[in-house]
Amino acid sequence: MVDDACTRGKILVVEDEEVVSHICQAVLEKEGFSVHIAANGQEAKDLINMNHYDLFLIDILTPKMSGRQLYQWLLGTHPQLANKVAFCTGMTVEGNIKKFLRENGRPLLLKPFSPDELVTTIHEMWHWENG
Repeated sequence: MVDDACTRGKILVVEDEEVVSHICQAVLEKEGFSVHIAANGQEAKDLINMNHYDLFLIDILTPKMSGRQLYQWLLGTHPQLANKVAFCTGMTVEGNIKKFLRENGRPLLLKPFSPDELVTTIHEMWHWENG
């Protein structure tokens, strides 16, 4: 892992697919970010309560606590963090998921996404947050 002292910021990736989370970690660390991984929303809550994160990449559908539930928790307990979230999903974006995404207006990466798509989304969010 990249030393926190020489990174751009800290990102929490909430992703239950190990291959996807490890690729995200490798790509984002290469870009200078420190990256923590949570396999579900409950693990993410615990990490958020113990650490500061600058950005979040959250899979909408994770076990134990979904990304949607985690986002609702963020809105209620840490509202200043909710605008630092990007979502990802491998599901078809329709019905309740489409409504949820439309209502929160956060960036979305559709799986499988490329490393370039990941980097572009994170850089755009980073520049938006840090001017």
